[in-house]
Amino acid sequence: MNPYTPMATVIPEGRVGEATIQHMVIGEREASATLIRTFITREAPIPEGTYARLLVRGHLMMSDTPMEQRSNYEVIHQARGDVLIAGLGVGMVVLPILAKPEVKSVLVVEKSPDVIALVEAPLRKALGDKADRLVIQQADVYEFEPARGQKWDVLYFDVWGDVNSDDLKDSKVLRKKFGRRKNRGGWVGCWVDTQKHLFR
Repeated sequence: MNPYTPMATVIPEGRVGEATIQHMVIGEREASATLIRTFITREAPIPEGTYARLLVRGHLMMSDTPMEQRSNYEVIHQARGDVLIAGLGVGMVVLPILAKPEVKSVLVVEKSPDVIALVEAPLRKALGDKADRLVIQQADVYEFEPARGQKWDVLYFDVWGDVNSDDLKDSKVLRKKFGRRKNRGGWVGCWVDTQKHLFR
């Protein structure tokens, strides 16, 4: 069962400062073209549908295409207790995580105040009575200092718009920085680690 909500139905198109939300309509012709490209490139095909995508300074940071859904699925599966997420994106993982009764709280650390301004209000509306379990804090996760003794059961880092080998080093930096913030038996994940196959 697909846990995701089509984010184009949740987050309206708009622009605040450096951040833009666009709705991308993929028709039959475009879907066929993306399928053909999979034989030439390493890109995943995109089926017909309407997708939300986030651009920051014109650079694609995230969308809710099936590739993004697949590569972010593990955090939804693992989510329980108190959850830390670095990177708000279009809010795609927040909705299904907070739909889980075993999740007590979610703290999202987002660097861009413009992204927060675009995404937070419609995301909270979609969450309904679960919105009070969500806290969004504007900060750079590399500089973010949690409160003394604060720990989480699940920590997930998704702050990369594209993938290159330097990002894998960043993943190690974040894992080391937040390693002591994980409760016993907890789980830590980085989106960029799901893309390691691109470097083989």
